[in-house]
Amino acid sequence: MKLAIVGCGDLGRALLDELEPAVFSGVRGTTTRPERIAELEALGIEAEVLDVADETRVRALLADCRALVLTVAPRGGRDYRTTYLEGVRHALRAVRETPVEHVIYT
Repeated sequence: MKLAIVGCGDLGRALLDELEPAVFSGVRGTTTRPERIAELEALGIEAEVLDVADETRVRALLADCRALVLTVAPRGGRDYRTTYLEGVRHALRAVRETPVEHVIYT
């Protein structure tokens, strides 16, 4: 099963440290900060910069994933409502058009 972690900040990064690699056929992680890509890729995952409000990009990220963990946090001047309500709402709409069967929201 392929897993996507949207939001590899402190919490998403801690989750990556605890994952059992044999359980997943691959892990994708996202960040809003381009400078974190190399760090995430060094952990052996596919990494990309993603704005959770971009449904098209979220849908593409999840095109072959069966599980999604959302660990997003406000960044770049965004408020809590924009991130936690609207951003997650966009992500969940995108999930409907993907093979994702499991969503964990933190």
